[in-house]
Amino acid sequence: MEMLEKYESIVEKIETDKQEEMFYSVSKDMFVHFCESHPDLAKKYLDKLDGMRYRNFVTHEEACKIISSMQPEAKWSHDKLLELLEELELDEKEDCNFNYCALWVVMSSVYSDHATTIAHAVGVKTAADVQDDVMVNICYDMAIDLLNDKDNRYNVRDYFDL
Repeated sequence: MEMLEKYESIVEKIETDKQEEMFYSVSKDMFVHFCESHPDLAKKYLDKLDGMRYRNFVTHEEACKIISSMQPEAKWSHDKLLELLEELELDEKEDCNFNYCALWVVMSSVYSDHATTIAHAVGVKTAADVQDDVMVNICYDMAIDLLNDKDNRYNVRDYFDL
């Protein structure tokens, strides 16, 4: 832990732009080495850092854990949902408040929690009777509403205790 304490002490004392540039340069070198020596672990940490770009984000690892525990079971795998979104031209927007894994989790949660209600709203008895494209569109729209909530009340990380 001595090295961690020294690292934290160095970070706390960054005051000038020159110190910040040096820290960034050294951090970048460390990450390059990390990528070469432990690529899987580097990806895991990069996924977490990527979350800084979004108000709502979930790493792929977190998404898989959340979705595997949903009851009733989530309808779409990661790859299947990507395929469906592309077919329906519902691709993730660049200026959005969430990453793809957050969208996958929230769409799956909407399906898991509301599929029967959605079925009734479109005039059928069960979720299985809803056409796939209709279900995807409705779950997508509901997920987008939650993820882009103007009041900022919905936070996927808080909701799923991450």
